[in-house]
Formats: sequence, C-alpha cells, structure tokens
Amino acid sequence: MSSSPTWPPTEAPLRPWLARVVRLVLWGLLVAGLVLGLAWATLHFWIVPRIAEFRPALESLARQSLGVPVRIGGISAQSTGWVPSFELSDIELQDALGRPALHLPKVQVALSLQSVVQGKLDQLVLDAPELTLRLLANGQWQIAGVDWRPTSGQDSPAADWLLSQREVVVRGAQLHWHGPGHNPNATPAQPSTSPEPLTLRDVDLVIRNSARQHALRLDATPPPGWGERFVLMGQFKRNLLSLHPGRLSDWSGQAFAHFPQLDMAPWSAQGLPMPASLQPEAGLMKGQGHLRLWADVQRGQWRGGLADVDLKNLQVRLSPNQPPLTLQSLSGRLGLQVHAEGFVAESQELRVIGEEGLSWPGGQLTLDYTHAQGTRPAKGHLKAAQLDLQALQALALRMPVDETVSPRLRSALQAREVRGRVTSLNLRWHGDWNSPEIQEAQAKVEGLSWQPGSAVVAASGTLPGADVPGLRGGQLTLAVTANGGRLDLQTGAGSALWLPGLLEPSEVPLQQMQASLSWARQTGNNASWHVPHWSLRLANADLQGQWQGKWQPAPQGQGPGILSLKGRVQRAQAAAVHRYLPLNLPTEVRHYLRDALVQGRYENVQVQIQGDLDKMPFARPEDGTFLFTGELKDGELDMVPSSLMDPGEVPWPRLRALQGRLTFDRLGMQLREASARVGVGAQAIELKAASVDIADMAHQPVLRVQAQSQADAPLVLGVVRQSPLNELLSGALQPAQASGPVLTRFALQLPLLDLNNTRVQGSVHFNGNDLRMLPGTPWLNRLYGTLQFNERGLRCASYRPRCWAGPP
Repeated sequence: MSSSPTWPPTEAPLRPWLARVVRLVLWGLLVAGLVLGLAWATLHFWIVPRIAEFRPALESLARQSLGVPVRIGGISAQSTGWVPSFELSDIELQDALGRPALHLPKVQVALSLQSVVQGKLDQLVLDAPELTLRLLANGQWQIAGVDWRPTSGQDSPAADWLLSQREVVVRGAQLHWHGPGHNPNATPAQPSTSPEPLTLRDVDLVIRNSARQHALRLDATPPPGWGERFVLMGQFKRNLLSLHPGRLSDWSGQAFAHFPQLDMAPWSAQGLPMPASLQPEAGLMKGQGHLRLWADVQRGQWRGGLADVDLKNLQVRLSPNQPPLTLQSLSGRLGLQVHAEGFVAESQELRVIGEEGLSWPGGQLTLDYTHAQGTRPAKGHLKAAQLDLQALQALALRMPVDETVSPRLRSALQAREVRGRVTSLNLRWHGDWNSPEIQEAQAKVEGLSWQPGSAVVAASGTLPGADVPGLRGGQLTLAVTANGGRLDLQTGAGSALWLPGLLEPSEVPLQQMQASLSWARQTGNNASWHVPHWSLRLANADLQGQWQGKWQPAPQGQGPGILSLKGRVQRAQAAAVHRYLPLNLPTEVRHYLRDALVQGRYENVQVQIQGDLDKMPFARPEDGTFLFTGELKDGELDMVPSSLMDPGEVPWPRLRALQGRLTFDRLGMQLREASARVGVGAQAIELKAASVDIADMAHQPVLRVQAQSQADAPLVLGVVRQSPLNELLSGALQPAQASGPVLTRFALQLPLLDLNNTRVQGSVHFNGNDLRMLPGTPWLNRLYGTLQFNERGLRCASYRPRCWAGPP
C-alpha cells in the first residue's frame, strides 16, 4: 500500500523577498528624510538669513513671470514652522510706458509643504496696495500695467501666475479707474475727453484658485455721492484642457454684484461697459436706488444674466434724437440670456411708475427670439402676464424710431391712449418683429379701453372712409392661428362702444355686451379672410337685443364687404331710435326722428341685413335687405317738431299713446295698424286705423299721416282751430259750431325738407248732427252728409240739412 505524496510548504520562499522589500522602503525613507532635512536646514540657516541678497534675482524673476518691470524695495523672511514666510515691502509694477501701475506697500507670502511641492504660493497677502485699471480705446483691459486679452491668442504670464496661486488676499487697497477717453498726459490745450478717474477706497479682494476653479470676491467703497459700499463676486471653472489660468476665454461660471445704494449718473459718466443703445453719446443714465446683478459667462463671453432693480427717478436716453425715458420708480427683476441663434429676455414682478404718475403694478414677460438664418425666417415666442397696456404704450413712444419702433406703428400709438391689463399672453410668429406673420396667439385682457380716431386708420391702413371703433371697459379673450382665430369680448356697467363713421353720436353707453367673432382664411386661388360666424348681445338704457351673422369680402376686394345679419331687439326706447340709424341716411331725416319720436317703446323687433355694406341701406331690392320691424307702444310723435318750425308758428298736435307695427324697410319707414290719441285728458280724441310712413328717407323724404276718429264735433273743431289745419283751411271752420259725434278722416302730407308745401285732405261725416258755420246764421239741424276739406277749401257732399232760426 503506497502513501500519498507530500507537497512542500509555500511560506518559506516568500519570506526572503518580503524582507528585502521592507529593507528597501526603510532605506528610501531614510534617504528622503536626509534630503528633506538638508533642504530644510539649507532654507532656514542659509537662504532665510540672506534673503535680502536675492532681491535683484527676485526682481528679474518677477519681470520674466509678469512681463512688466517690477521693483522690490525690501524683503524679509521668518522661519515659522516647516516652511518660512516672506514679507516684501515697497513693490512697484510699471506699465509698458514706465508709468506706475501698481504700488504694494507690503506683501506677505505664505508657503506650505503642499504648495512648495506644487510650485505655488499657499497665500499671497497684499496690504494697502494702490492699483490702476484702464479700459483702452480698443476695448482691451490693462490691469496694473498688464494687458489682459481674454479673447486674443496671446496669453498674459502675469495673469497665469496670479490665478494659479492658491489664495490671493488684498486688504485696504485703492483702485483708480480710467475710462477709454481718459488721457493721463492731458493739458489745458488738449484736455481729456472723460471725467476724472474713479477712485475706489478700502478695496478688499479675495481670490481662491484650485486646479480648474476660481472664486473671487471684491468689496469696495465708492467716492461720496456715488453710493454705499458694494460687493462683486464670481465662481468660475475652466475647461478640462485649459493650461493657462489667466486665459479668460476658458472661463465659465457666474458673476454677482450687489449695490445696496448707488447713484447711476456718475457711474455712467465714467464710460463703463454698457449695451450699445446706452452708450454715452445717447446721454447719461440717471437714478438712485438698490441694484443686484447676476451675469452668466461661458468661455469668457457674456451669455446673459439677471438684474434685481429698485430705482427712483430713473432717466435713460435711448437715442440722441428722442427725449429721455423718465420714470419715478422701477422695481422688479429683469433677465436676458443670449444663445447661438438669438436671445431670451424676461421680467418678473416688474413695477413701474412713470413721470406723470402712470403706474404699472407688476408684470411678467418672457421673449424668446431667434434670428433669421439663410432661408429660414426669424421667429419669436412671447409669453406675458399682468402687462399694463398704457405703460407699454408710453414706453414704446420713447423707443428710437426706425431702430425699435416703425414710424407707422409710432403714429398709431400716438393717435389714441390705450388702457387695459393683459392678464395672459402667448404669441408665436415668423418673420421680423416689426412685420410679423402670426402663427399662434392667445391673450386675455381686462379693462380694455381705447378711444377711436381717424389717425389710427391712417396709420394702420384700414378701410378709407371708415374709422376704428372705440371701447371702454372690455374683457377680451383672443385665440389666433395662421389660418383663423376667435375673439370674445364682454363689457359690464359703465362701459361704452364707439362706432365713428357709422352712428351719430358715435358713443354707445353700455350696461352689458357680449360679442363673439371667428374668422378664417378662404381656400382657393383667392385666399382672403372671411368671418363665418359672429354674434352680439347688447343691453343699455336704450335697447336690449342680440344679433348674429357672417361677413365676407366683396368680390373685387373693394369696400367694407358683404354682411349677413339676423337678430332680435327685445326692447328699445323709441326716442333713441335715431341714434342707431346709419349715417348714410340724410342728416335731416335722422334729426327728424330724433325730434319727432318723443317717447315710446319699440319691442320684439326683428332685424335682418343682407348685402354689400357699401350700398347700405340698399335703395333697390336687388342690392340687399335692410329690415327692422316690431311693435311700437305708448309712443308720442310730434308730426312736425319745433326744430322744423319758424318761431311763432302754431304747432301740429302731438300724437299720444301711439301704438302700431313700426317697420324700417330699406329707405322707408312705415307705422301700420296704428292707434293714437290727440289731446290730453277729457279733451283727447282717439285716432283709429292710423298709419305713418316715409317712403324714401334718403331722397325727398315726405311724412304721410292717415287716421280716423269718432269724437264729439266740438272736440274735433277745437283740434282744427289749435293746429295749422286752421290756416290751411283759411280759417273756414274757425267760427263753426257743431254738436254730436262725428266721424273724421284725414290724410296729412309733410315734405320734411320743404314744409311750405304741406298738403292735407280729409272729411267729416255727419249723422244727425247740428252745425252752424257762422254766428248769427241758422243752425243746420240733424245734418246728414259729408264735409270734405283740403288745403284749398271746403266742399259739402250728400247732405240733408234742416234749417231753423234758433239754436237746437
């Protein structure tokens, strides 16, 4: 029986190798310790005591590192800890022209083992330095005599060195700012073109740098009258492949500025960088208040930011040719982000009080605009809420003409004052914003008001001969697409509608109105706009009714188009009918109805209009339909109102309690199946089977009145004596006496433009009445027959009288 093989142990061969590795590590540590000890001893016992002897070499090294001449007044070192600290005094940096650019009374340099290994300073502290900052005419910056070129291909060794140190601290510095127009060698013969340099006091600066990140903070106090102490901060990060910390084109991040209180006038006078529209040639910016700014930087380029503003007495001149924009106060948040194809601008809780007390209580706005590129048109998207239209109008009128606002749009804005608040707005368009092609629009407006005016028509290019309607107190909802849209409008008590060019007076006071309108683009070769449906409900002190219909353009595209309308008026005041008749009716006719219809109710009126609006009210049947028909109740009509009579003339009797069916048909007016009363109280005469009409209100209008009555003869004679009929009959019935009831029929014809040609004819039917024509003559007793009369005289027909000498 064989035994199993025995494997040798594995631990024994590993132990000699492990022992040798440990010995090598220990020897390495010993050698490193000896080297570090020797270096530490050399630094502390040989270099530190003789540090002043290295001053020329340090000046030369600094000149090579910074690229500008450097002078060091003194240098000292202290052996504190493992690494000594150094202090330099009276350091001066000069610019390329040999001018002092930076003076450093004292500089402290702190090192650590980690910073020494990295070849950097652990901390650089500058006490009470004096620094000069220049913005050159070519747009380049010069700091302490060192040119900073964030966008050029050249790098700054000084910037690379400064921004590679772990921490840089500046305490109690003075900063002198020179604008682009400042000439340091100015003389009285050649003065500087900019104000004196700006000097900031007690400037404290902290810069912390890591491998790819930079954090900065600056606190400074401006001169008296410029504002309070302010702070500037920034957090930036360089891209992964950046090898030059001072190359600002590699930086991305955000900067922040806080001005607790400032006066903008002296700041803008220094020529600080501003948008092109706010350059000094446009005028200084003025204002006082609080300001916070955030700026986004991407690869050294400004890409947008935010501004929290709270300013008083703000004044900005946007163009040298325009008056300055003046505001009592401006507060809220403004933002702008710039992208590769356009920009996004926004405002939040923006509150504005204008120079005349105009108040914008707060609004939000976002505008996303993309510039045109090649064949692709520009496009924009605007979202807004709580926008005050009156404030926007005032702001737009201060914008530069042609540059921001077209002359045509400016004329329209100047024509009438617009009021209202846009509670929500969503607008998309293609094309330039001055002449946009609307793709989509949604809006809600409260308190919408504007006055009508022909200047708006001229500026906007609307139809000639018409005017733009006006509105007060409307609530509007709008939805628009590229091929159509819908508009809904509501008003309440105290509102009004103006229809100039259509009605006189043009203002229509309203208690309530609801209007709806939809429109669409017709398809086919002649793609024009039409209104397939509209509706209107209206109520005021004069009338209440609703209408609906459609509209389409005229076949040749000329004129106001073709209207189709049907509706119903539940009630209307007869005395106000003239206000709602179109202005193309003669003025005399409309004024006649104004003065003649004293009172009454017009109820259950059916309305129908169909035809070309340019031909309304359609004289010929083939032109169209213009029809109003309803019941007139409790009316009063002055057949010939006082406005048409000469002073002292006897008035025609007023028709009271007038009732009947009143119709306006094209150019005609008819009152049929009517009844009325002449006189008051017990002396009144009831008229039956009456009719009132004007066949043609536009051409030679003639009022025709027909009626009959069954009344006591003395009452009939009394009406004749007290009316112009007495004169028309040459006073023939003035002395007449009669008794008993008589049947009277009459027809009156009044040319409204020539009352001298008034015509009358009628008859009195006797049925056993007693009549005496002249005092002292016998009575005609129990008279049977007819007495006919007209403006030329009297005629008796078919009568059988009985005569006697005394009264009946």
